[in-house]
Amino acid sequence: MRDASLPPVPPDPERFHGALERALVDDLESRALPAQLGLLVTLVFVALVLGDALAQPSVRGIGIALVAVVVVRLVFALAARRRRGAPTDPLAAPGHGSAAKTRRRHLRFVVMTGAFGCGMGALTSVAYPYLPPDRVALLFMCLAGMTSGAVLSMGASPRAYLAYILPTLLPLGVTAALGGRGLAGQLLPLMVALYTATLFMLARHEHAFLRANLLLRFELRDLALRDSLTQLRNRRFVAEIMRAEGTQALRAHEARDPAAGPATSVLSLMMLDLDWFKSINDAHGHEAGDAVLRQAADRLRETLRKPDVVARWGGEEFVVITRETSADAVAKLATRLQRRVGEHPFRLASGEPVRLTCSIGYAAFPFLPAAPTRVGWEQALALADLGLYRAKQAGRNRVVAVLPGPTPWPDRADAFEAVCDDPDDAVANGWIVLAASSPDGQPTAPPQRRSAPPGP
Repeated sequence: MRDASLPPVPPDPERFHGALERALVDDLESRALPAQLGLLVTLVFVALVLGDALAQPSVRGIGIALVAVVVVRLVFALAARRRRGAPTDPLAAPGHGSAAKTRRRHLRFVVMTGAFGCGMGALTSVAYPYLPPDRVALLFMCLAGMTSGAVLSMGASPRAYLAYILPTLLPLGVTAALGGRGLAGQLLPLMVALYTATLFMLARHEHAFLRANLLLRFELRDLALRDSLTQLRNRRFVAEIMRAEGTQALRAHEARDPAAGPATSVLSLMMLDLDWFKSINDAHGHEAGDAVLRQAADRLRETLRKPDVVARWGGEEFVVITRETSADAVAKLATRLQRRVGEHPFRLASGEPVRLTCSIGYAAFPFLPAAPTRVGWEQALALADLGLYRAKQAGRNRVVAVLPGPTPWPDRADAFEAVCDDPDDAVANGWIVLAASSPDGQPTAPPQRRSAPPGP
């Protein structure tokens, strides 16, 4: 156990690198909408300050182009807000190409921000010769307000902020230095340079603060959804991820082309239980049992693919979630998990070796291809648990798949409860199929029901 007097370990940025980058870009896009609305209001004040200078075709043309840029950015901001769903989940597996997509979103934001900054710098440079000193001061105040407010809206990206303030402020300072006008022409470039440097330091500070807060939030969420003993995900994580994965699975199932050939299950849910685990605790103590659980978790992690999820459901039970897997592949994976656990020489805390086996039940989601919404993911997991129970009844060290039968389920509200209450009757009626395998992985007859459930 860690000494309580030691300072806490700071969050590791590398663990959440992808999620952190996505969250920072999400923050940029979420603040872009109010920022663009604020820019439209500011441009009205700039137009009032420019006054007669707007009569010059070059000034008026640049002003119109600036408004067009803001409108385009406003459209992108509205589209991003409509497209954005739930906040970035640091524990979710990133989708294919998600890192490249995040970089493209950030680059697009930087380019559009830089385009506005260049337009603003061109406007002030072209209008400067036509403005009296008091209006130059008012214009600088408008620019100062815009750039200081942008610290908050662009704090997630110092690069985007730099692309904004440099072309916005520096042209005014350069133009003032070259245009003379006495003391004002000498002081204004220095003021612009100092102000630009100060703003960039504030933006860096805002970025560091935002990044630290995101990392802390990710770390706290990770701790809340991770089992402290095995370092696997926990039961709460399964509930959270399946809310999103279940909805996505139903959409993917409905979008499938029936003529494309045999459909793969969108999700497969497995319940895995270590056989006779209670005897380890009884004979060797809970410390030995904890050591076995940690090793079992490592074994499961090593066997599964990266996109798959393994979580500790409770006690010696684990849940495995696989994506886009054919029925044959799921059966082979379940058998492989069973064999890997059975072949592993578990070591107790004392160093003594011990052999363990496991039982597995699994079911697909959506469970009923013809009626995908009729059985929810919780019910599909309950069917997997039913398969686990039957594997235990058959003598343990087995895999039992619960599959939809050839007969449609009866059109009544308690059909699922009827299946779970009397699986043998459900099998006889053709509502479900129980496909079992023996320890060597070969198919066997469905296990027979006992009058009482076995022990753990």
